[in-house]
Amino acid sequence: MPAVLGVVGFVSIASWHIWAQQRLATAPVYSTCILQMKQSGSVKSVAFSSDGKTLACGGWDLKVTLWDTQTMEIKHTLIGHESQVTAIAFSPDSKTLASGGWDRTVKVWEVSTGTLLQTLMGHRHGVRSVAFSPDGKTLASGSWDQSVILWDVQTGELKATLMGHGKGITSVAFTPRGKIVASGSSDGTVKLWDAQTGVLAGTLTGHTLLVSSVIYSLDGQTLASGSSDGTVKLWDARTGALRLTLREQRSSVSAIALSSDARTLAVGTGDNTVELWDVPTRTLKGVLLGHSDKVNAVAFSPDNKSLASGSNDAMIELWDVSNVK
Repeated sequence: MPAVLGVVGFVSIASWHIWAQQRLATAPVYSTCILQMKQSGSVKSVAFSSDGKTLACGGWDLKVTLWDTQTMEIKHTLIGHESQVTAIAFSPDSKTLASGGWDRTVKVWEVSTGTLLQTLMGHRHGVRSVAFSPDGKTLASGSWDQSVILWDVQTGELKATLMGHGKGITSVAFTPRGKIVASGSSDGTVKLWDAQTGVLAGTLTGHTLLVSSVIYSLDGQTLASGSSDGTVKLWDARTGALRLTLREQRSSVSAIALSSDARTLAVGTGDNTVELWDVPTRTLKGVLLGHSDKVNAVAFSPDNKSLASGSNDAMIELWDVSNVK
């Protein structure tokens, strides 16, 4: 039986989906919301630093905010985008942070000082996703202009432009070894690109609507994709074979995140909740209730004990998920 997680009463029962309502009376509470951080507009992206000490968020307020996860105070506010910030990612060493905006730019920041290091221009439409390669030398950006651009982080030069999707790019991710870049698109497909040559290595089909999020497991064996069709699909990262499909006939999936051991999948949904799925057993083990609008972003802390979620309700919620079994 899935647990309904959170503080009962934060949102009205009318805002919960039906199956959560039915389980509320009997489901144990395994987790609590540690912190609620109010932003001045919709939150589009959240990310933890590699040491878990910094939580970054970006959204409609045109800013990137860096929160200290120990003191819960703002460390830096990064200002420079001229439109909403729709993507953020820390470099592997967390010394730099990349942000993508609807102003068509990618900006690279020094985390310790909040200094803007570079502004990368090359996209013809808003940037929806950014990701660093594991060695930190390459930055991938995916845009609504249907392209993925690979940038040289040190020089800021454009290394390659990857074209092949029929609609806008929504998400990009590198394999842990950095050899392949995956891109999800509103055309409903996931494409796999050779990160060195830019050559298309494969296309994964199966989703029937926009692919909202793609992510690799840390062991590199699994690629997960979430979609507006309400499903999450787990693919064999080596062969491209579909291993399993979760969440059939449920609400739309707007964001996904995998725990570092790839055992727990967090799913941000269009019905204002975050679901926690046990991957080995394919069972729903918890639901985080608290947001009052669509959940756009989710991220696990490096130790898997906390989960951050960002929503159209302008709230960032930090959840204790350490005791979810």
